[in-house]
Amino acid sequence: MSKYTVIIAEDEELPREALLALLRGRKDLEVVAAAEDGAQAEALVNEHRPDLLITDISMPHKTGVEVVESLSRMPYVIFTTSYDHFAVRAFEHGAVDNIVKPVLAAANA
Repeated sequence: MSKYTVIIAEDEELPREALLALLRGRKDLEVVAAAEDGAQAEALVNEHRPDLLITDISMPHKTGVEVVESLSRMPYVIFTTSYDHFAVRAFEHGAVDNIVKPVLAAANA
């Protein structure tokens, strides 16, 4: 069985760790990198060409939306945000899902 490769882009440590914990142990997913800001996310996506990008919408240097808009090859995208009003914008950019934080509660459940 092949694994889907994943990059997580989240500027806050606790949500980033929560997302990593949620994905840890999944046999169908492999997290290949984690970014702490939008510029790093863009570079990592271009380097690794993941199947899935899970990205915060609001990050330093580039927003998650700006990262997605800059990509020449589009992975599946799931946006995470603390504000549900960003969901419409996420889906306008081809997101397959939008997760409203805190994901930390789900990781610890």
